[in-house]
Amino acid sequence: SFIGEESVAAGEGSILTDNPTWIIDPIDGTTNFVHRFPFVAVSIGFVVKKKIEFGIVYSCVEDKMYTARKGKGAFC
Repeated sequence: SFIGEESVAAGEGSILTDNPTWIIDPIDGTTNFVHRFPFVAVSIGFVVKKKIEFGIVYSCVEDKMYTARKGKGAFC
């Protein structure tokens, strides 16, 4: 399944279950984006049984990708 910030804000009420789930925020830092502050990212996480398995953050302005995996560390 998928959970997105916009769907939760719209009242769709995404509830995290034990099923594998992608959590996506396509514009993490929406207020910054609207006001042209250079701190915006795309954030993606993958959860299984309500525990995060890995995450990816792409900093659009810096053109850098940060990744982290449970038990494996974080990298840029």
